[in-house]
Amino acid sequence: MWHHFGRNTEERNHDLVQVYKSYFERNVNPTNLALFIDSYIKRNDLNIQRDSDPGKTKDSHTLGMPVLNITGALSPHIDDTVTLNGRLDPRNSSWMKISDCGMVLEEQPAKVSEAFRLFLQGEGYAILVRRRAKRFRDLQLAPLSPVKMAQFRKASLEELLKTKFPNGQWPTSVIHITENPISAVVC
Repeated sequence: MWHHFGRNTEERNHDLVQVYKSYFERNVNPTNLALFIDSYIKRNDLNIQRDSDPGKTKDSHTLGMPVLNITGALSPHIDDTVTLNGRLDPRNSSWMKISDCGMVLEEQPAKVSEAFRLFLQGEGYAILVRRRAKRFRDLQLAPLSPVKMAQFRKASLEELLKTKFPNGQWPTSVIHITENPISAVVC
């Protein structure tokens, strides 16, 4: 579990760790997990390098698209994210360390959401997100049980369908969130 949550997992997030332990024990094929870990260990370096000449963009060995690199303060992968950030072009990359968490998406989703919103806004996207966020701020947090999660999603979607937008139409920049497609594949 250290791979996901970092150090001191049991003391910080006992319930969340138990949910993930249960998931991995019941739902993950051990052979596939072993093959995944083996491929992770044997992976190649991406050969990404920061160019010393900031004006040189042609034949560059770094990522050309904007990058938001987020890690948790208690994550076991902080050094890896710092190394990657050091190889990226500082003009189009941002590095963020979120305090008091190891696995940022599960432990601090609001902070990650805000970081993504600001990142996308800086890129010229997500203009309508701020206006709609006020409408949904009072929604309840969903419990962790799968049945309750499904009921919560259904209720949230029904509430969304009842929402009236100023021009009477759905906004064109709707973000669609898809469940993990890999979990639907039977191995």
